[in-house]
This record gives sequence, C-alpha cells and structure tokens, in this order.
Amino acid sequence: PWISLGVILVVTAIQFACSFIPFVNILAGVLVMPALYAGAGWFFLRGVRRENPPFETAFEGFQRWPSTTGAVLLVSLGAMVIMLPVIVTTIGMAGLGALLSGSRHASDFTGAMAATGVFFSMLICVPIAAWWAARTGMTVFAVMEPERLPALEAVKRSFALTRGSFWRIVGLYLLCLLVTLVGCLALCVGVLPASVVTYYAYAHAYDQLKARAGLGAPPAA
Repeated sequence: PWISLGVILVVTAIQFACSFIPFVNILAGVLVMPALYAGAGWFFLRGVRRENPPFETAFEGFQRWPSTTGAVLLVSLGAMVIMLPVIVTTIGMAGLGALLSGSRHASDFTGAMAATGVFFSMLICVPIAAWWAARTGMTVFAVMEPERLPALEAVKRSFALTRGSFWRIVGLYLLCLLVTLVGCLALCVGVLPASVVTYYAYAHAYDQLKARAGLGAPPAA
C-alpha cells in the first residue's frame, strides 16, 4: 500500500510542478505525462495480478514511449474533437456578444442564444464524450501489456474489451468519482488514497473484461 501511495504521490507531484511553468506544462503534458500515466497503470495492473511490482515499474511507460504517448494522445485528441462543437459554439457566441455589446436588447438576445447554443451542443456532445471515455478507458493498460501493442492497436483493444460494458464502466466511473469526492472532503488528505483505489478499480475491471473476452483469466484472489 505504501508503494502504491508513493507512485500516486510522484505522478501527482510531477504533474503539479510542471503545471506552474509556462510552455513546460504543455511539453510535459504531451511528452512526459502520457508515459507516466501508462506506467502507473501498469504498476497497478501488476499489483492486481499479485506480481508485487517494484516502485520503478511506474516508469516503464517511458520504455515504450512512442506507443504509450501515442495511445494517450489519440484518446485525448478524440475527446477534443468530440467536444469541439461546444468550444466553437461558446467562442462564437462570445464573439457575437462582444460585437453587439453596445445594444442592451441585442445583448440580452445574444446571451439567450449563447446559452441555448451551448446547452444543445453539450446535450449532443457530452453523451458522445462519455461513450468515448468509457470505450477508450482501458487503453493505458492495453498499451503496457507484454504484446507491446502499437498506439492505435491499444485503442482498438480497449474498444474490443469494453464492447457491451458501457453502463458498467459508467457505474465504475461514478463510484470512483464518489470515492474521490469523499477524499476531497477529508481536507484533501484522502485524495491520494482515493486515487490508489481508483487505479486499482480500473485495473481490476480491465482484467475482468480481458477474461470475459477470452484473452486471459484474472489471477485467483
């Protein structure tokens, strides 16, 4: 348990430190964090499989840097494309509001249009984004398997494993979100343990989905 907390602490500390440095935060988000997320996922997956992984397992994502980085970026890019209509609608309506800001009635009308446009775009895009997140949620585990899947194949493997399990994964996400919220309420002290629980829950779900797909049974408890 202490090693698991240490892994989460290191990942969080690196992400937190990089976020305050201009340009470095962008570079770290593209070049460092994807491999680190995948390595952390691999550490917890091996833990679920009772392999007692050492601390340095969390950095093995860098040994497969092209695949891990490519896989995480593909998932992130897909989410951005799905949410693009919301972003475009918000920016467009804000620009239109700025142009018509001289007229009170026009401004009120534009505000109503903006709210309506953003609402309907979110009504369409958010469910699709949730579907995408559920279907690609196992990518970080798949890309670290011994088969050494390329980035795109890891995303495809996640799609194959999660077929027919959308609502189960949504339920898992909501449960993990509740655990995280409880951790935040505990003066944020419980955030790190909550993150450990979340990683282990997803790793266990991955092995269960893999067993159901006939790609290997999870280890006995």
